[in-house]
Amino acid sequence: MTKLEHLIVKYEPIIYYHIHKMNLWKQFPAYREDMLQEGRMAIVRAVETYDNHDNIGALINRTIRNAIYDYVFKTMQLHLYNKNIPYVEGMAKVEFDVELEAQVIREAIDQDKNKIILEDYFIKGMNQVEVAERNDVSQQWVSTLVAKFREKVMATWD
Repeated sequence: MTKLEHLIVKYEPIIYYHIHKMNLWKQFPAYREDMLQEGRMAIVRAVETYDNHDNIGALINRTIRNAIYDYVFKTMQLHLYNKNIPYVEGMAKVEFDVELEAQVIREAIDQDKNKIILEDYFIKGMNQVEVAERNDVSQQWVSTLVAKFREKVMATWD
């Protein structure tokens, strides 16, 4: 077993923890495997970006939480624009269109006054620290902004 495989096995319970903590296991049963895979890929990304200054466990925990939350957020956004995209068990599987996904996120971001910061985070894939440094704001402010944006968009989804 490679070191990466060992880390995935070691930190996989954190994936389950976040899925259950956010009550996603019951809300999105058709996407359980996808959420697990997103969590596993988050572990790989965290290991790739690890710089020996952070606590690896905290970094992996944060990365998993954000990856799963972003995945669910994007799934819900896509459902707003295309009712054929399943979000409950028993509906037909539909492949995600990457261009449509980017368009949906961009349209939601274009309506927000903090467009540049949200674009850096959601479209360009920068982490909160990178976004904060690039825009000369605090990481905490970016975190709050992202959370409020997600909450606002999710409140409009039914």
